[in-house]
Formats: sequence, C-alpha cells, structure tokens
Amino acid sequence: MTSKTLMLAAASAIALASNATAQDATSEDPGAVMVVLDASGSMWGQVDGLTKIEIARSTLSSTLEDFSPDTELGLIAYGHRRKGDCSDIETLVEPAIGTVGEVVSSASSLNPKGMTPLTDAVRKAAEVMRIKERKATIVLLTDGLETCNADPCALGRELEASGVDFTTHVIGFGLTKDEGRQVSCLAAETGGRYFDASNAEDLGKALDQTVLQPEDIALDSPVERDAPPVTLEAPDEVAMGTSFEVTWSNTDAPGPKDYIDVMETGTNRTTAEASYTYVSEGSPLTIRAPARPGSYNVRYVSEGESVSDRLVAASRPLTVTELATFVSAPATAKAGEGIIVVWAGPAGEGDYVDVIEAGATRTNSEINYFYTTDASPSTLWMPVTPGEYQIRYVMEGPEGRVVQYKTTIDVTDAEAVLQASSSVAAGETFTVEWEGPGSPGDYVDVVPAGYEETYGELAYAYTADGDVLEITAPSEPGNYELRYILEGGNEGRVVVTSQPLTIR
Repeated sequence: MTSKTLMLAAASAIALASNATAQDATSEDPGAVMVVLDASGSMWGQVDGLTKIEIARSTLSSTLEDFSPDTELGLIAYGHRRKGDCSDIETLVEPAIGTVGEVVSSASSLNPKGMTPLTDAVRKAAEVMRIKERKATIVLLTDGLETCNADPCALGRELEASGVDFTTHVIGFGLTKDEGRQVSCLAAETGGRYFDASNAEDLGKALDQTVLQPEDIALDSPVERDAPPVTLEAPDEVAMGTSFEVTWSNTDAPGPKDYIDVMETGTNRTTAEASYTYVSEGSPLTIRAPARPGSYNVRYVSEGESVSDRLVAASRPLTVTELATFVSAPATAKAGEGIIVVWAGPAGEGDYVDVIEAGATRTNSEINYFYTTDASPSTLWMPVTPGEYQIRYVMEGPEGRVVQYKTTIDVTDAEAVLQASSSVAAGETFTVEWEGPGSPGDYVDVVPAGYEETYGELAYAYTADGDVLEITAPSEPGNYELRYILEGGNEGRVVVTSQPLTIR
C-alpha cells in the first residue's frame, strides 16, 4: 500500500470517529432540572406593584412553555405549609419527562408563610438527583437568606466534593449586593452561576438561561491578570467578635467590588469568608473579628469580572483570641417569671441573651431574649411551660450566630394569687389584688364558670396597670370565674389560677 493510500485510510478513519463522536453528543442524556422555589413568608413582598410569589409563578409558567420535552423536570418548595418550621421542605413534583403542567399547577397553589431553609432544600434536591445517578441541574430561586441556622457555602463545597454530576445555579430575587454574596457561593462552589433579579424581566432572563438551556450557560472562567500593588496594615491580635481597623493602599484604582476580608488560615478560597468589608468604605476601614478564636489572615481581595477572577493581592496573619463571655442566672425560676441575668461578652451589634429548650442548637425562634445593648444585669422572661431550659449568650458574628456560653435553668410551675370579693353586683366596678409572674401581656379576666378558652373574656385588666386592678363586672347575673392569665406569646396563654365569682 502506498503512503498516499495510507494517508487516505487514516483520514477516513478520523472522519468516521468524528461522526461517531458527534452522534454520541447528539444522543447524550439531557439530564434533569430541579427547580427549588422559595415560598417563605417574605415572598408576599412586592415588586412593581405585584407580590414576588405572583411574579415567580407567572414567570416560571411562561418560561416552561419552551421547556424541552426530552428533559426531566421537578419542583421542590419550602416555607409554604407552616410558620416557624425549618423542616417545611416538600418535593412537589418528582423529576420526570412531561411534568411541565404539574410543576406550573403546583407552583400556582403555593401559599407563602414560613421560614427560609434554602440550604436543606438544595440538599434535598441533590439527594433526589443522586438517586437518579445522572447529570442534573438545580435552580434555586430565593428572595431571602438562610434563616434556619445552616451554611449554604459549606453545602456547596460538600456537594462539589461528592463527585455527583450536577450544578447549582442561584437566582437572587430582590437581594442586596451583600445578600447576594452570601448565597452566590452555593453556585460558585458547584460550578454554577449566580443571577441577580430585581424585577420580572430580570427573573425571566435568569430562568431562561438556567431552566431552559442550563448546558449553554457561559460558566465563569478565570482571567489571567496580575494582582494590583497593595499594602495592608492590621493588628496582629484581636479578641473574638470585636471590631478593629485595617489600613490599606492600592496604587492602582481599586475595583468597585474589591474588599478586605478575614479568612481562616490554610485556604485560598475567596468565597464564604469569615468577615469582609468593601474597600469603598475608605482607609482605614472597620471590620469585625470572627466569633471563633483561632488563626486567620486579613486579606485584600481584588475582584475582576466574576467570582472566579478574584485575586488575593495582599495578606497578613491575624490571631483571634478568646474573650471572657459568661451568663449568670438562678438555677431555678417560676414559669413566666422575669429573672435577673448577669452577663459579659463583646456586646457587639446583634448579640443577645436568650432562653431556649435544653439541648436545642438553633439560633432562631428562641422563646425569649434581650439584646446586649441592654446593660448588665438585664431581665429575661422565662417560658410558660415548666421544664429544663438553657440561657445562652449568642454572638451575632460576621460569619453567623455562634453560641458562646450557656447555663441550665429549671423552670417550675407558675404561681399566682388573686384577692377579690367573691360576690359583686352586675355592672359593678370592683378591685382585684394580685401576685404572680407579672410578665408582659399578663392579665386578670372574668369568664363564665367552666370556660376554658383564653380569649372571648367578658372583662379584663392587664397586670401592668398595677398591683390593684379595677374590673367592671358583667351585666348578667350568674356564676363566673376570676382568672390570672399568663401571656406566653408564641407558646400560648396559660391559666395560672382561678376562683369563683358570683354576679348578683
């Protein structure tokens, strides 16, 4: 065989291989798309005269008119069934072909009312996709930040490390620049993109790219560039949760998104920083130390066109030290009682002391609390339900809330005493002396004998009006009860004591 013949044979083989590759690419599994939709209470907020949930429903419906019939589609929603419940996450439509109508119908019936457990919702979506063991895209549409004590950035790193072939895109609907930073890492860590949507038009464009043609999204790719000439000055050591100054200079013009951050040592990551402040705040600028002691770096980060273009232009070590933090309170207290709590801590913006069920780890939906802007000692009102509780100092750190100290308290049954005439004339104003918790909202009421509800009373007076209350008796003679009601807020009202009252 001549060399010319060999060359023609080789070329033919290459062409055949190319055709086979093209056919494989054409028949490649398109995967599946899972939409994770925010249906928390904040979705009743308005944009251009319409509620966010209305805009989301309408825009999603319009987008899905062009959805590929060969691609599986599913829907997960959160916050649509119960208030204050971080487990309110539901798979409304399992990913499958031909589910567009079901997804639109399910989205249209959502009634926003609850929390924003966006991290666990994306985790649930990933678990559904992992079961499929196929290429998948998760599209999170949220109008708020995580409210259930979870870290979306950490989840992004965890999902990327799992090796499952899926990408998460995040659409922030009406989020501020800082809020967008806090959720964009979920996309960045999984190779996805963050889209900022401030109105219906922006939302439509974002859904078009993420839901209709996710494989065509131009993913962020680093751009080769030199770090700008930067100098950085900061303390060598600061106490946890305290604010300190950083002086910087950049002989080039600082970028509009350049920032100073605090990041734990041993990582070059430029997402999910412990703390940050934009250099547009000037020099020197103030930044808050992390809430956890340890070794960190203070860094000047130059941001280019995208998250992947960030460069650490300067860095210096920072040691964050322990700060004396404690809470001192009685070992026991009566339900609904206001106790004196002595505390010490950073007293930074957002720090607070709370009471919560023993063993609870959440840093939201606490039973009662006071901010540390109140001087120590301060009054903390006890729960209305007897049991074992914890009193905690919670630091609102730049990287999230951190419980710095806790002590146990045993809450026993509430006690109250009422002193009043056992018989009064119809319509007569009579006096009632009382002893009891006296917590905010407590009151003494008059109800028909045997009445068990804590609403619909015939007459009442708040204990805040004084130790001696004046109450006007009902106009109908009969048998009644005089009761002390403990106002438990989210826990509900409790009848502490009652005694007969005859209306003549």
